[in-house]
Amino acid sequence: MKVGDYIRDSEGEIAKIIKKHEIITEDNIYIGTTYYWKSLKNDCEGCFSEGMKNIKSSPNIIDLIKENDLIKIEYEISDNEKQQEIVQAIRNFQGLLYVNTFVGKFFIQDLEHYNRKILSIVTNEQFESMEYEIWKTK
Repeated sequence: MKVGDYIRDSEGEIAKIIKKHEIITEDNIYIGTTYYWKSLKNDCEGCFSEGMKNIKSSPNIIDLIKENDLIKIEYEISDNEKQQEIVQAIRNFQGLLYVNTFVGKFFIQDLEHYNRKILSIVTNEQFESMEYEIWKTK
């Protein structure tokens, strides 16, 4: 992991690494690394130690998208007009993630190639934590 990478934890929080600090003793013995992060959805900041379980990292936020995440994307539909829509990441029968948009189906990895800009992400875990069930069967 390095400064500038994105991380996703087991609770679905996505953040960006803003600083790292290597812990070295006076005898030049490496103890470990602490990473400092800033949340992408609010001004929350925190830290975690190297080797902490359930943290996935990547320099590309697309790599952290999982099935059922909601993604707000934007793309040009004419010279001076842009379209925004919220799409859900879906897994196909081959296990690949894609989204259906008004103008076609795109694999997650191809969004940037087709000039689909990711504006925001609501992870599946975040959605489930704030959903309100209208009808619940017993």
